[in-house]
Amino acid sequence: MLQLKTFPKGGIHPPHQKHSAQSPIIFGEIPETLLIPVNQHIGRPLTVVVKKGDSVKRGDLLAKSTGFISSNVHAPVNGKVLKVFRFPLLGGTIGEVIQIKPDEAGKNYAEVLAADSQLTPNFETITADEIRKKIEEAGIIGMGGAGFPTHVKLSPPPEKKIDALIINGAECEPYITADHRVMVEKAAEIVQGIKILQKLFNDVTVYIGIEENKPDALQIMDQAVAQVGGIFVVPLKAKYPQGGEKQLIKAVLNREVPSKGLPMDVGVVVQNVATVLAIRDVFYHNRPLMERVVTISGNVVENPGNILLPIGTPVSYIVQKFNIATDRVRLLISGGPMMGRTCHSFESPIGKTTSALLFFDDSAFVERVEDPCLRCSSCISVCPMGLDVAIYAQMIRANKIEEYVKAHIMDCIECGSCTYVCPANRRLVHWMRLGKRIIKREN
Repeated sequence: MLQLKTFPKGGIHPPHQKHSAQSPIIFGEIPETLLIPVNQHIGRPLTVVVKKGDSVKRGDLLAKSTGFISSNVHAPVNGKVLKVFRFPLLGGTIGEVIQIKPDEAGKNYAEVLAADSQLTPNFETITADEIRKKIEEAGIIGMGGAGFPTHVKLSPPPEKKIDALIINGAECEPYITADHRVMVEKAAEIVQGIKILQKLFNDVTVYIGIEENKPDALQIMDQAVAQVGGIFVVPLKAKYPQGGEKQLIKAVLNREVPSKGLPMDVGVVVQNVATVLAIRDVFYHNRPLMERVVTISGNVVENPGNILLPIGTPVSYIVQKFNIATDRVRLLISGGPMMGRTCHSFESPIGKTTSALLFFDDSAFVERVEDPCLRCSSCISVCPMGLDVAIYAQMIRANKIEEYVKAHIMDCIECGSCTYVCPANRRLVHWMRLGKRIIKREN
């Protein structure tokens, strides 16, 4: 294997808390009701194509994209549409959902997957445009958290020569192990997905970046690519936020994405391992993106684990499945503790980007009072983008819009490293998020 690599600028080392790392993926049952979020991606909103009373089959289109940067949503089960309405989503927002009553509630989801069609795809004749079209129709988005439509990332302009494809298996957030388990249990299928992506770019070299705290995944993926040309496993130091696209590109290839630039500007496309597996399933099972693996952890969960569930499964089902004492839960986070969002309802449903659900009690809370900035520069030293975080936060708090619009605030990846190390308990990442939103609104 190669020498451990990492990005050179900033970063932190929070406790890994990977309590579910050795827990094999289990299969849930079909819940009594699914609440499928309509808009689960970054981009244009969808148009719902079903209505109350409609019968749907697994794989049927529920909501259709309305532009290039958009992503379809499909029914993960056979059932009947009860209604379309607005409902609290994970992360605290309110959004449109499609409520479906499944025909086979209680059926193990493994049986549903086993019934999917088994295809023998002919990659000798399929074209790159046909591959992109199938990925678009299947509603594949980035499953690492951002939710950007995958077919868009795989369609760079002709002048952007792509010579490197990085598969993101870093999974640097504490607690989350969903990608880890996917690599351990689905290595061969991931390689099949990579081979599909290789057909999109001429002479592309593939790198699979995995942090050192996943030695079994490193070994298994290394074995899976041993006899495959042009694919290399790259062991990475365990450092947060190693899984950020720009940090991963710097660590693996020593290329620096310019300010306000994209990976394609340095000849790179980055895809999450779960996304690659979903792409594989499109071509081997004719399966749109209708389910995902979710890590269930936190100090209230006695037996942390990873579970594969249909999109739209309410948190209440997960609470019951894992015997979680709801009266002890003070905080529910969708995603990791660094970049995740707090949730406010056990009835909110999981979506395509729900990598984890973390349940915490009162002991996870520490009373934090914001003090004046100490000018210690700790936030600047850990910022992986090298930003003057404290100064930018002061600009935003003072509503000096003209000043921070000219700054590099939009380069912030919202990793939360600054807030994590601040001795004055300042909520720096929240001010950076606010500033970015104001800039987007003004433009």
